[in-house]
Amino acid sequence: MNNNNKDHVRNFFDNDSTEYLKYKYNENSLSFMALRKQKTIEVLLEYLVPSLDGNVRILDAGCGPGIMLDFFCNYKLNYFGLDISKEMISIARHQTAISPLHLESHFIRGDVENLPFRSDHFNAVISLGVIEYLADDRKFIAELHRVIRPDGLLLISITNKYSYNLLLDGLIEYLRKKRLAVIILDYLKQKLRLGQFKERDFYIRKQYPKSFINELEYHDFKVVMSVNFGFNFLPYPLNLICGERINNFTNTLYNKMGKHGIKPLGEGCLVLCRK
Repeated sequence: MNNNNKDHVRNFFDNDSTEYLKYKYNENSLSFMALRKQKTIEVLLEYLVPSLDGNVRILDAGCGPGIMLDFFCNYKLNYFGLDISKEMISIARHQTAISPLHLESHFIRGDVENLPFRSDHFNAVISLGVIEYLADDRKFIAELHRVIRPDGLLLISITNKYSYNLLLDGLIEYLRKKRLAVIILDYLKQKLRLGQFKERDFYIRKQYPKSFINELEYHDFKVVMSVNFGFNFLPYPLNLICGERINNFTNTLYNKMGKHGIKPLGEGCLVLCRK
């Protein structure tokens, strides 16, 4: 991603920061990001928490407003949150000021493709909802590999290009670039108390999970596990008319499925790998 595009992303999230915790991570299955957080916690509890001690360093690469802080605050560790958005970092730092935290926290405004840390510095890195804002995968993955210690863990999420939930995404992205459409849809969305519908002048990538896993392996990561998540009764935004109960039921059934059938059509894919 060139610097101009990064400026657009930074400005967008500076302006969007106050809505993230309220609307994007509300704990119900209307929110893809809430599902992603839930699945991330499940993976961390199984693979990371058993090895935690006070000397563990964890990097949250693209930490946003501190989405995972309420989880990590339960453990004694060194947490580093990095984000390109000044406002997101400010909200994350504020969370540590008002919450009783066991962890030692550090917040840095920075670029995930140029991490300001020495090599082999972290025991684990998580990165949720970040790589899709970059022009490609390689530079970021190479940086993650550089800063993780040998045998350290990487937990990273992508948005699935096969996703059923995003069948109408092309139309929505087109409407985001049309001023009149943004005004009308923003009015409707706020009437439904779902936050704002905002104009956006950059593209969010979607990826094929198998190709992404091959890319991780190309950079000498060993994949431990991967899991697809997020499947609503109707694709977004039509899922909003179904109500929380129907979407919860649909996602519960989806989570119980094996890796075949509609499983590859989940909106997100979470990959855990080891250096």
